[in-house]
Amino acid sequence: MSNEAFHQYLLLKIDGEGWEPDELSESVVNVSQTEKFSDWQTWNAKNKQGIDCKVIINRDGNKIKIHTENLGIIINSVTTLKDDVKDVYAAITGDQCAITDIHISRK
Repeated sequence: MSNEAFHQYLLLKIDGEGWEPDELSESVVNVSQTEKFSDWQTWNAKNKQGIDCKVIINRDGNKIKIHTENLGIIINSVTTLKDDVKDVYAAITGDQCAITDIHISRK
């Protein structure tokens, strides 16, 4: 069911993959590796076993900033909304995985 009251501005996967935004936003995603990263096969295997992961999402005006670090992969994303948007929602989903024990803190 489609709801025109909602719009998806960004899809960002924990490995840094995503898709290009449309005309309503601009996104810059930077993915880097630290010395903790060994290879993608090991990274995938450890993620499938289950890990703790912290994702920080901040809003500063029309900019939505996302930061996470996972087994040596660091992702920093900034999405700039082109329209004046009052409320922005984040959805956390998983592909062939269970997401449990979610904690939300507000500053």
